[in-house]
Amino acid sequence: MKIKNILIAGLFLFSVCQTAWAATPPPKTITLQKKGFSTILYFNGNVKPIRMINVTSPADGVIVGRYFEYGQKIAKGDQVVQLNSEALEKNFHDALTAYLKAKSSFQEAQSKYNASAELWKLGIVAKDDLTSTKNQMDFANLSYFEALYSLEKSIKVKEVLPENIKQLTVNNINQIEKTLNIKYNMLTVASPADGVVLFNPQQQGGDSPSNKKIQVGSVVKLGQVIILIGDMSGLSIDIVVDEIDIDRVKVGQKVFVTSEAFPEFKLQGQIRKIDSQASSASGGGGGLPVFPVSIEIPSLTSEELGKIRVGMSAKVELVLENPNSFSVPLGAVSLVDGQSVVKLIRNGKVEQVPVVTGETGIDVVEVKNGLAVGDQIVVGE
Repeated sequence: MKIKNILIAGLFLFSVCQTAWAATPPPKTITLQKKGFSTILYFNGNVKPIRMINVTSPADGVIVGRYFEYGQKIAKGDQVVQLNSEALEKNFHDALTAYLKAKSSFQEAQSKYNASAELWKLGIVAKDDLTSTKNQMDFANLSYFEALYSLEKSIKVKEVLPENIKQLTVNNINQIEKTLNIKYNMLTVASPADGVVLFNPQQQGGDSPSNKKIQVGSVVKLGQVIILIGDMSGLSIDIVVDEIDIDRVKVGQKVFVTSEAFPEFKLQGQIRKIDSQASSASGGGGGLPVFPVSIEIPSLTSEELGKIRVGMSAKVELVLENPNSFSVPLGAVSLVDGQSVVKLIRNGKVEQVPVVTGETGIDVVEVKNGLAVGDQIVVGE
């Protein structure tokens, strides 16, 4: 009876275990389809126009009219400022006077040479005399062209002058007097492009006239930047990348730009420029050296253009891709005796294989070596 009870109990336990084994689900697996691992680096920056155009003063002078407000949109050809330049008027008068003198001297030297050439043909003057008058004419001709260049340069600055100004000679006294009496001191500077009016970053602080925003009464110098025109047909953003990541950043890499200021838009751009020298502002506090990187968003829609403004904050997502690695779920990789391993299904059995890992994302890890396309990875048991 006792032996019978033991047999019955044994059969019962075997039945329970068999049922438990049959109820154990197979491990969860995924099959590697292709190589490819990507990670995202995040940076902060500020929105700038894709291109900045300098509007410079064509002459020394004083601003007597300002036809813009900083930050406003402006069209190509719109008036920017009116400039009163006494120096320009004086330069024009001096150039015209020098031109008339040089033109008269050249005409006189040309006449002397022509006369000498005729006398030389008749045998009245020596060859040396003819050569001397030829040299004098050539020198006068060079002086004439130099004076003409200076006059044309002065004319180009003003842009509006009598069409026959270069036809004047010293004998046209009345026309010369009329020309000199015309006021050439007032200049109008126009915008060279569509965009947004911005102040020159150097026009901030300090007591120098060049460090102040342009106002009526401002004194400007030849070539001084009056304003900047920001081309908002696209955007640029400057970021800094530390020395650890800089070699992974390449010109042309894709980036995405978002902002709390324009949450409805996700802009796509690319890396345009990477500096080869660390920023002078980095490393002073003991931190890692950083390298300036420029990002370009080549175009904006009209809706984006109407919402986005210069100086808005921006968050940059830089997608780094490695086509030679695998992206594996984080839970599929474990550490055994200091070695990263992954469990694979091979011939119906679970095997542990060593792998070489790289970067770790939120829920994935990069596997650089040890796996192949088609491998079945155990991701859960």
